[in-house]
Amino acid sequence: MKPIYDFTQGKFKSFLSDKFEKIINKYDLDTRFELNLDYELPRTDYVEEDNLTGFFTKSKEGFVNRYYQYLKNFYVEDNGFPVAHLMKCQKVKQLTFAKFVYANTNTVDIDCRNTGRLYQNIVLKTCDYCLAEFLQENFNGSFHTFLLDLEENEKTRTKLKLPTGYSINWKEISTAYRIEQDYTCENCKVSIKDEADKYLMQTHHCNYDKMNNKRSNLKCLCVLCHSKVDERHKTNFSTRENKTLVQKFKLEYFPELYECGNPYL
Repeated sequence: MKPIYDFTQGKFKSFLSDKFEKIINKYDLDTRFELNLDYELPRTDYVEEDNLTGFFTKSKEGFVNRYYQYLKNFYVEDNGFPVAHLMKCQKVKQLTFAKFVYANTNTVDIDCRNTGRLYQNIVLKTCDYCLAEFLQENFNGSFHTFLLDLEENEKTRTKLKLPTGYSINWKEISTAYRIEQDYTCENCKVSIKDEADKYLMQTHHCNYDKMNNKRSNLKCLCVLCHSKVDERHKTNFSTRENKTLVQKFKLEYFPELYECGNPYL
């Protein structure tokens, strides 16, 4: 199962600004991070948990990946699909003998204990108890919306910066924004549906402030439109690697780009 994005510590440890420094000090999380997991974790002994930061694994190198947990084997016919838990909430604490599975994917497979049927690629609703304890008001229950909503608030936005100038969880924010835009270029309107090609859609900071991740400052652009934003971007995309990337996109998506009237063909 291919992950839509990994929950790499960003908002799971910074959603409350007054707790942020304590979390950093406790887990020594001010290091670089990687997004490299592509699977569910069926064994709970791999995962650490904290009521402030949620569920996570931490490698020897200090890399952190975030997870949610859910019941993979569930009485779907009786109760509908299970929910995704962001933390060890009140409900989880009550389910003492439940066998939870950890995942960092946007969709999961559920085995129905009534019928044995396998339900595939299910998007789980977030647990109401977790929402009450963990999330801000009016959160609509989707992970990508959760991440982006937190960036709208000064108290909950990401404040730690990588040497590149981006926030420490920029990759997950970028992916979350592209999901929200359905991987459709906001300039030429070309859309990418093939999972393997979604990297050809990128997220642009409109005012060049890489720490301003509010929706109003973000724009989902195909690599062709992104490469033509201004002179700075034309320079950035002038490397051999980026030229090859843009050319690949133009060749593979020429019919779609032509149909939507992309101005840079």
